[in-house]
Amino acid sequence: MKQRGQASMEMLFVIGMLFFIFLFLLGFIFTKSKDIQTSERIVDTKNECVTFSNVIMAVFLSGNGTYLERSLAYNMTFRPSQRLLSVDNDFVTCAVPINQVSDTPLVKGVVAIENKNSMVVMKNV
Repeated sequence: MKQRGQASMEMLFVIGMLFFIFLFLLGFIFTKSKDIQTSERIVDTKNECVTFSNVIMAVFLSGNGTYLERSLAYNMTFRPSQRLLSVDNDFVTCAVPINQVSDTPLVKGVVAIENKNSMVVMKNV
């Protein structure tokens, strides 16, 4: 007696179980991929913040009359009372060791940074 029907039902059950296992793994991989992309974006934003903080410090230390233009990839705001440079995306902040900086919100694009009488003035160009 041949039992073809029983073997095919067992095979369908095994294939169905494998399908669900692969579906679970695929969901796990997509979740991890999204977490990695979020982490990369935060690291890029933090890098931009620290780099711009260093540019502000370099203009301040270079002395009166120093002028520099730099491109920003994100919107930024400097809070002199707290000595913090904050980036709008991801709420990333970094410290600036001086507070002689204009309190101007900066929009992404080209920014002019100038040292006027030991005060760093920033504005969008």
